[in-house]
Amino acid sequence: MIKSKFNITAPPSKSFEQRLLAASLLSQKECIISNVGNSEDIAATREIVKSLGTEIEFISPEKYKIIPQPKDIEKIFLDCRESGFCARFFPAVAMLFTKRFTITGKGSLLQRPIVKSFDVLAKKSCIIESNGSFLPAVFKNCILLPDVYLIDGSHTSQFTSGLLMALPVLKGNSMIISKNTVSIDYLLLTIKVMNLFGVKIYFSSIGKDYYFDVPGDQKYLPGEYTVEGDWSSVATLIVGAAIISEICFYGLNFYSLQADKRILDVLKVANVNFIIENQNLRVSKSEIKSFEFDATHCPDLIPAISILAVFGDSVSKIKGAKRLIHKESNRAEALKNELSKVGVNVSLEDDFLIIEANKKLKSAMLDSYNDHRLAMAFSILEIFTQGKISVNDKNCVKKSYPNYFEDLKKLM
Repeated sequence: MIKSKFNITAPPSKSFEQRLLAASLLSQKECIISNVGNSEDIAATREIVKSLGTEIEFISPEKYKIIPQPKDIEKIFLDCRESGFCARFFPAVAMLFTKRFTITGKGSLLQRPIVKSFDVLAKKSCIIESNGSFLPAVFKNCILLPDVYLIDGSHTSQFTSGLLMALPVLKGNSMIISKNTVSIDYLLLTIKVMNLFGVKIYFSSIGKDYYFDVPGDQKYLPGEYTVEGDWSSVATLIVGAAIISEICFYGLNFYSLQADKRILDVLKVANVNFIIENQNLRVSKSEIKSFEFDATHCPDLIPAISILAVFGDSVSKIKGAKRLIHKESNRAEALKNELSKVGVNVSLEDDFLIIEANKKLKSAMLDSYNDHRLAMAFSILEIFTQGKISVNDKNCVKKSYPNYFEDLKKLM
């Protein structure tokens, strides 16, 4: 049996719960979701689902009931706060409920070129008014019809996920062709949630191009569903354990389709000591080797594994830097700039982040750029140096992992 001085239970998966919420909305029947989260992105998703015709009634702090409350919606504002997922995912879903709506948000979301994701809708007679590629965006004359949808999948899979979820309830069959597709695992996670609700999707691929056959006239079946533990959230703490101390992680699904479960692949190539037993993961302080890893389909891992690379034995090479440009910050440039402050040489070469290991870190104040993934990643350096390195604007972790700093203390 795994025994460690400190244990961390993985928080609920934001990605999984967001998809469960959308599927529950589409079921138009009463559903129950348990092991639920409390992040700001989840709060935004719940408000959107309520705006589109449901009520959410908490049974306990970890469980709620989604109750359909159909209403006539002429026009509506869907406030995504700072959730890129909500902004890209919900337009296709909203088109099932209303012809006119506005997608808006706040903070860094308003600086990201979200509207580019909706080009395929504009080509299907939907009128979209915005400030170039930036939110807010007003959608008019939007009717989702069975059709063939050709999508540039090279930047995000989130719009495709929303379209995948929305099309099956239409009367006719549809097809989605996603060219140069990234974040495949997130699309598979979407399909898994749809399958849980009894909805079927068939797909094939040729190289980076994916073809999704979507049968119409399907129904999302109501039921009680449980949110998986979140690999994305604990990835940074897993890295911290490999650098600083031993931690046992509970509540993770080792058969999950979450993209960031690939942190286990990173641990292997970086020579990190870990054991999986009884669906628990123990990670202990290790002699880390520098590594090469392709994070194209799991870019949210890059901040965390960049910190792991700092403690390697030579030079690490991480692919997927281009996926970082339009996150909550330009994470590629931010990692380069901030790690250089502590004496780590980082270079950007095309789609690669090249990091030269250096354990003799300088004191510095690091900028989180109000980006939750960066704040979490840099906090590992803060713990390792016992405060000689510090990080500003750390409260931004509430976006995805409100209890992060409580769990981080277990590394001390």
